[in-house]
Amino acid sequence: MSTPVPPIAEIHDVASAKAWLARQPQANPSQLQAALATEIGHINQGTTGPAMRLSILEFLREPVAFAQTECAKKFTGRALPLAPHEQTAYEASRTLWQLLGDGYRLCLEAAEAGDPEARRDTALIAQRAIATASMLQFDAYRAQHEVGSVFWQNLHRLYAAAERQGCAETEVEDGLRLIGKTTSAGAGYALVLLLYAASPYQLSQRQLIALRRWIARWCSKVAILRAAPAEGNPAALPVDLAGSGPAGAIGGAGADLRWLDTTAMRGSIRARLVKLKEGVAPADLTLGDDLSAEAAEELLLHLYRHCSRSALPRVHPRRHAQGEIRVVSGLTGIHFHVSGKLFREPGSTSTMTRQHATELATFGRLSTAEEEGRAARDFAPESWHLIDQSAGGLRIARDAGPPQRRIGAGQLIALKGQSDESFLLAMTRWMVAVGQGGVHAGIMWIPGAPLGAIARTMELAGRETFERAFVLPEIGRLKVPASIILPLNSFRGPREIELINPTLGRLRLTALMQRGQDFDRVLFEPLS
Repeated sequence: MSTPVPPIAEIHDVASAKAWLARQPQANPSQLQAALATEIGHINQGTTGPAMRLSILEFLREPVAFAQTECAKKFTGRALPLAPHEQTAYEASRTLWQLLGDGYRLCLEAAEAGDPEARRDTALIAQRAIATASMLQFDAYRAQHEVGSVFWQNLHRLYAAAERQGCAETEVEDGLRLIGKTTSAGAGYALVLLLYAASPYQLSQRQLIALRRWIARWCSKVAILRAAPAEGNPAALPVDLAGSGPAGAIGGAGADLRWLDTTAMRGSIRARLVKLKEGVAPADLTLGDDLSAEAAEELLLHLYRHCSRSALPRVHPRRHAQGEIRVVSGLTGIHFHVSGKLFREPGSTSTMTRQHATELATFGRLSTAEEEGRAARDFAPESWHLIDQSAGGLRIARDAGPPQRRIGAGQLIALKGQSDESFLLAMTRWMVAVGQGGVHAGIMWIPGAPLGAIARTMELAGRETFERAFVLPEIGRLKVPASIILPLNSFRGPREIELINPTLGRLRLTALMQRGQDFDRVLFEPLS
């Protein structure tokens, strides 16, 4: 049986890499990404020595980062499940990061095997391998996907190799670093672990970018300890180097355990929280100018609470649950199921129209049985199943299957259990794609039995508009005031509206209580 011949790479040194890159379609990031993946894959399978392999990877690293940044726009912040072209783009980006990481891993293995040229650059190689894993992780979180147990196993092995070579804390230059010019394998390892610990799926894209930048600034302050910290030290996150999970997922013992001591990092966070309270601008505290002072404070508190093992306990403890949950998404479908009838604009004479997959509205005449049936089909609830629940919300899952409605984090949904008679409202707090097409979601209840209504408003130009609305009652025992849910950006300051069908009279919108991805929840005062 013949031995397979490895593919021949066009690149065999830095000079040929430069010539090859000059021939690539720089104006087409997707084509450049595919070409880089093919060529790096060939290099990994070839016989290039570790020193030359490292030089080539270092030259190609910046073009890889450029192509990946551009291609990530296709899948960043999209609702789940990703559309086929978005999923393809994400998988292509993940593949290229894996190939680049494999190249650095091969160099690291050569250094561990005693190759003299590779050993001279062990600190650089280890840092680059972990930095590549960090970028793969960031893309996964931007696409709301899991990184998986194999990712964690490989990450821990890379850091363990850096420790064995005595270079985990050795500073090296990195032109792609988010903050500063130098970093280390250990700092990169801490960045990956702390970003996961900060519950990234709960964050908006803007928050995720800011949080990762902050952790990158402060991760050099994190000490990775071999010995267990003093009892009661809340700032130490345990991690198992022989395990297949992130920090906190402990399955080993003894020599394989490490602890991330975040004491100094938490001190930096506390100092900035104090300054923000004093009115200092976020940009003056090296927090950037992409968040308001209020938003920066909220995100800092989030990070502070999550970078220790004594994070604040859940207000509502979770308990295992099972059973089917019926889910409706989209304001149009939710209004149909909550109100029990089709939306119709008073006084109009036009008939209902159907807009595939997005909108179904009726205007001006009584619904017919045919129209009701069509709406029931278009807005049929989807079947999810319970994972666990608490008084404040629940965690649900949807298996892969035929085309499904896409749902994003921060979106309004309606839910009904098997034994429930009516739908309740909730917001998706986080979403994550799992396995081959499955989706998990964290759900936060919006308290109270909703009443479907129609809101009549008067625009500045004098034009009368009608919108779907949901009125939520006051719940005294929970100290939850009455509120109204309207389409996104409906609240633009205090103003009056009228609720009809049913007739609830005039209201004055007073303050924004909550803003999701597709809705505003607003406090109001009755006027009549």
